Amino acid sequence: MNRKSNKNVTVTARYLADKGYSITRAAQNVGCSPAHLARVLQGDRVPSALLLERLRALPELRPVMCRVEY
Repeated sequence: MNRKSNKNVTVTARYLADKGYSITRAAQNVGCSPAHLARVLQGDRVPSALLLERLRALPELRPVMCRVEY
């Protein structure tokens, strides 16, 4: 994957998972419903150019470590 230009990256559920996103979290971050994003990823809906641009621009998530001890 070319990090400088994400235009040729195919957005799939695996692509989102590799970046640390569930479908629900990715949908919240790009401003669409999880149901719509799931349909886009399954191929039932055609994504808009803006949606694809936003999905490709998502930064990688770093898990937050819990530092609470019981």
